[in-house]
Order: sequence, then structure tokens, then C-alpha cells
Amino acid sequence: MTDGDDTTSVFDPQTVLETARFAAGQLSFVVMRGGGAKADGAVVNAFRTIARATGGEVLQIDDDDRLSEAFLTALANFRLSDVLRYTPDVPAAGWHEVAVRVTSGRYTIRARRGYWR
Repeated sequence: MTDGDDTTSVFDPQTVLETARFAAGQLSFVVMRGGGAKADGAVVNAFRTIARATGGEVLQIDDDDRLSEAFLTALANFRLSDVLRYTPDVPAAGWHEVAVRVTSGRYTIRARRGYWR
């Protein structure tokens, strides 16, 4: 959870993104607008990029009265998700892009964008 106003970062967004790509976790962010969190601001855009890469999401709220709701939404979205596992057969080491698609438009796909081998 953040107000989107970056005051103490140790790493730049690109380093965080590359680290997240190596991790197995899904990163989601709850951003409180009103501090430095502009919907199109650099920090929120970095969160969107990181969340997309890991299969997470960014939830933005306008006031702290919706804080519990935002965390419960993030938890529910995580709990209601399915896990797709596969064994890749790729010869080269490095980053490999992955695309997940469904034939019906009824679903929201939040999936990692790739993996390291």
C-alpha cells in the first residue's frame, strides 16, 4: 500500500521490475490517491508495469474509508484465480515471453508475462 509519492526508494523501477521477473510471486498494489498518486504518474505507471509482469494488479482508492475494501478485493481476486502450470521446452537460457489467452471474453487474464530459464 502506498500513497504513490516516492520518497525512500532504494532501487529504480527497472531494477524492481527485473527482480520481480525472477521472483515467483504475484505483486499487487493498493494506491491511495491524494498523496503523490496521479493515475498517470510515473510511480503508478511503474506499479502497473510490475503488476502486469507478475500477474498482479493495481487498485486505486480515493480515501482511506475504502482501504479495507481494496485489500479484500485484492485478496478475493488472488483467491479466485486459477493456476496454470506447464513444463516449457526451450533450448536457450534467458527471458521467455508467455501469452495466456481464452476463447471467451468473459474472463480477466492476469498472468506473468514470462519466465527466466
